[in-house]
Amino acid sequence: MKHLSRKYRFAKHEKLCSEKQISELFEKGRWEQAGRLKLRYLIKASAQPALPNVLISVPKKQIRRAVGRNRIKRQIREAYRLNKWILLEKLEIFPCELYMAIIFSGESGIPYLEIEEDLKKLLGILGRKVGAK
Repeated sequence: MKHLSRKYRFAKHEKLCSEKQISELFEKGRWEQAGRLKLRYLIKASAQPALPNVLISVPKKQIRRAVGRNRIKRQIREAYRLNKWILLEKLEIFPCELYMAIIFSGESGIPYLEIEEDLKKLLGILGRKVGAK
């Protein structure tokens, strides 16, 4: 795995796009919550270290306007991109496949720093769960 140098990217192969994997995540996955962010995750045993696959969702019921939803998704993507190293360090020590969905539940107009703080908490919790497996 070539992410030891902390390359701050969020590439296509890191995004969870497969319908089969998404349905498996929501059927078998577990929940965590920190602030306005919910995290659905599924940890699968693997001998090879792999980058986590991430899905980011902002429900239309929470934020009606597409502009607001897209803004929050951009903020979550940016916070994940800059802080995913918290999780990647654990995945190098304990290799496994990891699928996760980050779901926003709150109101629009939230400062980026609050989203980043909540995401850091979730990644720390998930890092501990990966280490426990």
